Amino acid sequence: MENLIPTLKSVSELIDDFESGNIAIPEIQRDVVWDADDIKALMDSIGRGYPCGSLILWEPRESDKSLVRSMIRPERIDQFGGVLPRYFLLDGQQRVTALASVTLKRELFKALVSELEEEIPVIFANLKRFPREIEATTDLAGYTFPWVLFNELFDGAAQARPEYDLPPENCTSVNESSPGYKSPEEDRR
Repeated sequence: MENLIPTLKSVSELIDDFESGNIAIPEIQRDVVWDADDIKALMDSIGRGYPCGSLILWEPRESDKSLVRSMIRPERIDQFGGVLPRYFLLDGQQRVTALASVTLKRELFKALVSELEEEIPVIFANLKRFPREIEATTDLAGYTFPWVLFNELFDGAAQARPEYDLPPENCTSVNESSPGYKSPEEDRR
């Protein structure tokens, strides 16, 4: 067990490593199976400061290059100019994929996990009630400001919206106690 090295990484460091290709998911991993509720629960747990489990990363030896090449998709190798990942994610794929799906630009995320066959859910945040009010869905219809894609909070797109700068008195405040309130999820039914 002396080869196990505990390391603390922030969410942003972890996602940066995933985005840059330093961390790859080997082909031996199961498919992404988390649904909207799982992703929402993870984001809620992180927002509340709850522990979200450990990840296990394997750093192959230099002599393992041929093994490493056999464990990842050829298009992934091409995507990063032939550079092999430094680490393989052995445990934590669902969590890392969920985090990447809500922090990276959607196009970039889809390119990084091109093997996904189904659309992974997105998270919307109500800016007036964040972090208490988030929704996870695969249906993008029906969400208007103050609901914004979580990804847009990270890439600056939410802040670029004209509504973002409106003073609170110019915004309509709607919450669960307002007459006729429906969450976006209820509103689509």
